[in-house]
Parts: sequence; C-alpha cells; structure tokens
Amino acid sequence: MQPRTLRHPDAVRLLAFVLAVMGLFVVARQGQTQVAMYAAFAAFLITATLWVRGLDANWVDGQEDYRSWPLLALALAVPVVVTILIGVFLERSLSTFVLGALITAYIGAGLAIRKLRWRVIQGDPVAPRLFGWHSLAGLLLVAYAALWLLGRAPTMLAGPLLVLAVVPVPALVHVLSERRIIAQSQPDGDRERQLWILGGACATGLSLVVGVVFLEQTRYLLILVVVVVVLTWAFAVGSLADIAVVLAILALMGLTPASQDVKPVVLSARASPAKAGVAEPVVVSLGDSYSSGEGAARYLDRTNVAGGNQCRRAATAWPVLVAQALDAHRLVFRACSGARARNVVGRAGVDQQYAGEGIQVGHALAEVKAADPGLEPELVLLSIGGNDSGFRQVGSSCLSLGSCDDTRVAAYFTDNLPAVEEALRATYLAIAAAFPGSPVAVMPYPDAFATEDGCVRAPVEAGDIRFVRSFTDRLDDTIEKVAKETGVYYVAPMRSALTDSHLALCDPSGTPGLNFLDLRGVGGAALDRFNPGNWIHSSLHPNERGHAALAAAFTGWLSSQYRLDDTGTEIVGLPALLPPAALREADGVPAPPTDLPVPTRSTSTLCFEKGGTCGPEADAWALGRLGPGTVLPLLLAALAAGGAWVLAVATSAQRFRRRAAPP
Repeated sequence: MQPRTLRHPDAVRLLAFVLAVMGLFVVARQGQTQVAMYAAFAAFLITATLWVRGLDANWVDGQEDYRSWPLLALALAVPVVVTILIGVFLERSLSTFVLGALITAYIGAGLAIRKLRWRVIQGDPVAPRLFGWHSLAGLLLVAYAALWLLGRAPTMLAGPLLVLAVVPVPALVHVLSERRIIAQSQPDGDRERQLWILGGACATGLSLVVGVVFLEQTRYLLILVVVVVVLTWAFAVGSLADIAVVLAILALMGLTPASQDVKPVVLSARASPAKAGVAEPVVVSLGDSYSSGEGAARYLDRTNVAGGNQCRRAATAWPVLVAQALDAHRLVFRACSGARARNVVGRAGVDQQYAGEGIQVGHALAEVKAADPGLEPELVLLSIGGNDSGFRQVGSSCLSLGSCDDTRVAAYFTDNLPAVEEALRATYLAIAAAFPGSPVAVMPYPDAFATEDGCVRAPVEAGDIRFVRSFTDRLDDTIEKVAKETGVYYVAPMRSALTDSHLALCDPSGTPGLNFLDLRGVGGAALDRFNPGNWIHSSLHPNERGHAALAAAFTGWLSSQYRLDDTGTEIVGLPALLPPAALREADGVPAPPTDLPVPTRSTSTLCFEKGGTCGPEADAWALGRLGPGTVLPLLLAALAAGGAWVLAVATSAQRFRRRAAPP
C-alpha cells in the first residue's frame, strides 16, 4: 500500500487556484477597474492551467491526488477564512462569505469525485452502491410524484427529493467513465476503443453539422451545443477543467460595468452657467426603460443594484441627449426601468417602485419647484404603456421557442389594450395637471425588426416577428390616439427611428441599435451579482446607437414643429410647442373627462398588473409549447453530449495506453 505522504505541489497548486478564484470573484464583486479585472483574470487563467495540468499529470502517472486529507482541508479552508474577513470586516455583510463557501464547496465536490475515480482505479466496486442509492432516490421521487398528483403529498418535499435523485448522477457518470477508460486501456480493449473513437467522432461531428444546418438562424443554440461538447469532454476525463470554466463564466458575467458618477437628477448640459436673473431651462423625463436608458453599457451610480434601485438610468439615454441638444441647463431625470402608469402618477408611498424614488410626477415636480417655485419646465418627455400592455410577456412568451402567431395567446395582449388606453389617458391628464404650463411629448415604441424573415442576430420565427410588429403598431396607435385627445404631442418619427437608421434587428447593416439577447451584470450583494437570473435585463432594449437614433428622430421632429405668432412670423423649435390645454384649444379638440381614475394598483383593471390573470396565463401558454419547440435543440444537445463523452473516454484510454506502453 502506498504511504500517505504530503504532496506539497498538489496542495500549493490547489491553494493558488482557489485563492485566484476568490480574487477574481472579489474583484468582480467590487466593480474594480478593467486593469484590476484583467490582472485577476490572468492570475486565474495561470493558476487554473497549472492546477488542471497537475491533476492530469497525476492521473497519467497513476498517482493519487491529495493523499493527505489534512493538507486538502487546509487548502480549502484558507479561502473560506479570507471571504469571512472580506465579508464581515470590509463589506459588513455575510453575502461574500456565503458565495465563497459555495465556491469552495463546489471545488471540494469536484475533488471528492476525483477521489471516487481513484477508488475505481484501485479496484473498489463503488458503482453498485451508487446505482443502488440513485435507484432508491428515483423510486422515492416517482412515488412522491404519484402521491402529489393524487393530492396526498406536500409540494415542499419535491425539492429535497429531486436533489436526492439528481446528486448521484455526476458521480455515476464519473464512475462509468473511469471504468470504460480502464477497460479500453487494456490490451484486449483495442477494438472497443477504436469503435468508440469512430462512433464518438461521428456523433459529435453530426451534432455540430446538424446544428450548423438547422440552427444557422439560432446562433445561441448552436453555441450551446458547442459548450455542451467542451464541458462534457472535461467532465468525462475528470480533469476538473469544467469547474474552472464554469467559475470563470460566473465571475465574468457577475462583473458589473463601472457606473457613471453623474448625479441622476441634475445634468449640466451647458458649457457656461445660466445667466443671472434668467430662469433655468428645465427638461423633465418620465416613464419606463425606453427613456431611462436600459440597454446601455453603463448606468448612473446606484441605479443598477440588485435588491435595490434598478431604474438603470444612463447618461446615453435619448432624453439626456435631447436635453443636451436643446441646451437645457437642468434635466429632471425620473424615468425608471419597469415603470407602469401607476408608478408615474399613482399614490405616494404605495405605488413607488423603489425606496427613495417616490411617484415620478410628484418627485419631478418637487425638484422643479425646489429650484424655483414659479418655474415651468420647457418640456416634459414621456414613454409609458409598454409594461402595462405586457411587453415583458411578449419577450418571454412570444420570442421563446415556437411561434406566437397564435390567436389564443394574442388575445391576452390585444384584449388588454382598451384598459391600457384608459390608463394612458388618465396618466397624460395627470401629468398635464401637474405641469399645466409645459408641453408634453410622448414617444411611441420603435419598430424592433427590419424584416420578418429573421436572422442570426435575432433567431426568432417569422410568426413571432409578425406578431411583435403588429402588436407594437397597435400599442403605438393607441398612444397616438390618446395623445391627440389629451393635447399631448406624439413624436411619430421615433416610431421608425431604428428602421430608418438601419439599426433595427436583422437589418443588413449588421449593427443593431437594439439588443436581442444581452447579458449584463448588476451591482448589489454577491449572491445577487452572480445570479444568472439578473443578467438578461438589457435584452430587447435600445443600446447607445439606438438611443442616439431616437434622440435624432426627436430633435428632427422638434425642428419641424412651427406655429405663427401674433404678427404672422413663424416660430420654430421648442418655443412653438404648447401645453396640453392650449394645444387642444388650438387644434379644436374637445376637453377630455377629468374624472378618470388615477391608474393605481387598487383601481387598475390592467390584465398584466400584479395579481392579474394575463401574465400567468401567457407564461403557462409559453411553457406548454416549450416542449415541442425544444425537441431539436435537446436532441442535438443529447447527441453532442453522448458523442463527446464516448470520444473523450476512448481518446483518454488511447492516451493512457500509449503512456503505459513499454519503450
């Protein structure tokens, strides 16, 4: 029996790798500079390479990893202690410590599986026990499911039983992999090894070829197939390179772009201060993510924090660019991602989105009056209605796999538009009452697609594109109708701003101004920052190019507005715009009713409000069609994983046999 000696090189490589992982996550967690991030990532790559190569060398040489358990425990305990110090004393939070403990546990699980594979190499029959454990867990899960369907089992037990059934799977795969590697590395395993190499290469190649042919318009699924091949290969040979890859992806995606240190409520656009005795021109921006700037690479400080303020205001948003183009001295920037009508004009203390935000109109009015009690904003900019009409569900239901060109699901969205119309009317009138001397301009939602045929950048079926374009048109028509009735300006050119600028999705220019699938990090606690569920918020939103096009469309529209003064002289530009009451009178539009209910959660009939039925029903519909739509991707992923596993096992056996062959 080989003595249990201390293998210092193994322990040093492990400790260096784990510390580099922790350093990478801490740098990403704290939003350090790019130089610091590059340095941390370089250190991670170096230590990960040394760690994986050391494990590989041990395996080829027939040497067990970490024969000293105390040394292994010490190497894993050091990073936990480090994260305790960082989390408790520097950040005053246990979040980073919990994240560090989870990472350490993940690495420890990988090392435990290496130990399991070594037992297989030594001839220990561990497979029967694992199969028995897995079979028992599977039977318990099936029995529970049967009782649950009969209404005789609590839902809370589903999670633990599912974990019991799934946890043994990685160990089983590793045991089977090592058994086949050992068998095929023997002299009588040559034929099996050759057949596995041929079969694995054919299966892997076929999955990639089919992916290229059938998923050429679905680049993200093709990338998924490639990732499955790479991770399965690393998993099969037991190199633990898959652990390094997963941790690197998590760290990089958890990196939050540096925020911009710009005050979110005061934006100096002029090079010189306002003249003494002259009122400062003020522009007010209200509404949702299409005005706040979600989709940008950088956001204003403290507006992109998971678990906190997620208004995601950007200095590159079109209202900011418009304020600068108009030489405004102050921008009251209250637009907030995810805003609904009730968040703009709802009840104070009830309908605010985040702590300290308040109701948008009330907060903006207070800021304006704080600067000058008699001041009237030069212009109020607004985008609202998208979240009330179910845009989120359009993205999750209609742009997932399958086609949303279906009358059943379409009814959830189109039947809700009359209620959205009433909410818009009440919102516009409430804004007009809050700023009676200011013109109000509302933006339509821009066309997202340049064609119905789809493209690699936006792998969406033609039926989905047709529905999205049709629904956006109907929503914009509703906004235009209500704007005319209430004396609010409707900025029509913004509707085609992306298509006119060749920035829509699937435009031949190839430089879209709208993100289709965009992964961006968030700030906040470590567990929130590294949660993949918080990475997709920028998808289906204009980026910097898109907001520049929207701003250009607005300023172009503004320059085309003109009226005549008392002497018959044409008035061009901002002074030509009239407040809602004056605009209705000038255009001969009857005054709308003033007794409309303010769109709050308590009085709203909007179907996509929290507690409404449309959101859950649309999501259920999407889940129901997800099965048929994922058949091809799942089959390809299974074929790729199976082929990669077979090929990895056989080539590993071939490599081991060559190393073991006498010279």
